[in-house]
Amino acid sequence: MRKFFLVLWLLSNLSGAGVESQNASYKEVFRELNIVESANSLLADKNVLALKNSEYSRVIERQFAFFSILKELAVQKNLPDSMLYLALIESNLDVTATSPTKAAGIWQFTLRTGREYGLKIDEFTDERRDPVRSTEAALRLLFDLKERFGSWYLAILAYNCGRTCVANAINKSGGKRDVETLLRSDYLSDEAKHYIYKIVTAAAASKMGRFSELYYTSLETKDFAEVKTPPSTALGEIAHILGIGLGDLRLLNPQLKFDFTPPYEYFVYVPKELVREFDLRFWAFNRRGFLYERKNESLERVLAKFNLNEEELARFNTNLSSEILVIPHTKQDGEWFSKTGVKSGESVERNKSVRSIFR
Repeated sequence: MRKFFLVLWLLSNLSGAGVESQNASYKEVFRELNIVESANSLLADKNVLALKNSEYSRVIERQFAFFSILKELAVQKNLPDSMLYLALIESNLDVTATSPTKAAGIWQFTLRTGREYGLKIDEFTDERRDPVRSTEAALRLLFDLKERFGSWYLAILAYNCGRTCVANAINKSGGKRDVETLLRSDYLSDEAKHYIYKIVTAAAASKMGRFSELYYTSLETKDFAEVKTPPSTALGEIAHILGIGLGDLRLLNPQLKFDFTPPYEYFVYVPKELVREFDLRFWAFNRRGFLYERKNESLERVLAKFNLNEEELARFNTNLSSEILVIPHTKQDGEWFSKTGVKSGESVERNKSVRSIFR
């Protein structure tokens, strides 16, 4: 409900904002991004009030919580507020976003750049979709670009079209780095020019009517925290222990590709207020299960093989058509490991149906 009223507050303030407020907003954005005010004629959208449209408000409302994460991390690193709008323009703050070139996540990292900046990307996890780790990586990248080119607006351009693109544009302009020269020239693509225009416009719109101040001060810090898990832990197991839905836990962990953690020690995000509950109950509960590769078996055959019904299996798997399923412990068979010929604690070969054991 608070989100709804904040969005309404934004829209009402935008609709009543005057030219003076608009100019002040642009001045603030220009100052943050190291842009000279004379570039106003190139970057200031006289129709900025059009950003009160429903598409903009839907993005803000839908991804409300992510801005608090971005803001918290940006404040720690002293990143200008306006730079956060790269994420909005890149992906609409959608962790599931994937570009035609396979860039992924809020910050649209490519595989190469993501790994270069410390994100783990493998068969089991893709941290480009982790809002916290990807933001930390994006901030490192942006500060590297700022250090290389000397200004935030050049860092924005380099984030969009690459270091080489910006360096070549500067060389072709005779070493000139000011935004007016670069935007008036043919040395940058129209896409790159439009990119910085969109970021400046979105940032200016958000600052009108003191929306940014209300927005950020009304938010608390992120309401989830990391907990360490052993290799190949079923998310359903964690959800059951914490008394939350598996779907809710999956929403907190978009970096995980399956309903279980990777086959190495990893972390998951859980609601912050349940961290102590996890610490107290997880190891004591010690629920066991294993990963099963179906190899074209029907769901009915899998259920019959392990004496399960569909409801029991769905507690540990969000997608029952997945090639790999988490098979939970069942009441019918206390020695259920004997069904697969694998003893508790025993590792198995990757090419076998049972790929790992939860410990």
